Amino acid sequence: MATKKDNDKDTRTLLVKDDSGTFRLTVPADARITFGPMMAKGYGDRLTLRIYEKETRQLAAFVGVETFRDLGLPLERLVITESGESSWNIDEDGEAHTHKVKRNKKFVAE
Repeated sequence: MATKKDNDKDTRTLLVKDDSGTFRLTVPADARITFGPMMAKGYGDRLTLRIYEKETRQLAAFVGVETFRDLGLPLERLVITESGESSWNIDEDGEAHTHKVKRNKKFVAE
């Protein structure tokens, strides 16, 4: 887990996507994080990201969270690029078509 010193406290940063957009959240490195339904009247089945200090003291609850991840976890996405050419030839015997495509696949760090 990647942590950094912030005013003599170890912290970690989360990337969170919710109903309103995407944001970064810096939490204590030893914070306990839970993710699941809100389970409170009026919130329905909306998912909630909860941050706890130690085991019991809740620091925050973010309702409507779709996804989150610790930015200390390396992430690579598969990127596929295509390049190519097409040609058409028409003569008295009809039409001929050739198509050449080159695909490159590689993982790119995010």
